[in-house]
Amino acid sequence: MFDFPLHPPLVHFALAAAVGASLFEGLGLILKRPPLRQTGGHLLTLVPFLLAANIAAGLYDADPVPLTGEVGALIVLHRNLGFGTGATYLVAWLFRWVERRRFAGREAPGPFVLLYGLLLLTGLVLILVTGYYGGELVFKQGVNVG
Repeated sequence: MFDFPLHPPLVHFALAAAVGASLFEGLGLILKRPPLRQTGGHLLTLVPFLLAANIAAGLYDADPVPLTGEVGALIVLHRNLGFGTGATYLVAWLFRWVERRRFAGREAPGPFVLLYGLLLLTGLVLILVTGYYGGELVFKQGVNVG
């Protein structure tokens, strides 16, 4: 259908939004700055949609590639990390949604905030590791480079 891979040009938008959401939310929580949290929340709202688009594009692009050998193992690892990253940010978004509905106008309890912060940190680590293996596929293995 397409003469070029869809996943590589899309991935940078999701990466930027996820890293930005994690950093703005994290700094907003630590410094108790609502404007930082607001920015992080807006970015976090985009992240699950952007990651879903990236996962769909990645599955489409990987379809013709045989999942054998080192390349196949890297594709499966990259794919599974992408699913984990998407799920982590979706749960983080749900935490943010619950926080805004349940604790509107007052501070959420410490354990809730700690768990939310750990989710954001986990998502940040996962997206960076997922991106690392995506880079390995492109730059070391030459997958979908033309």
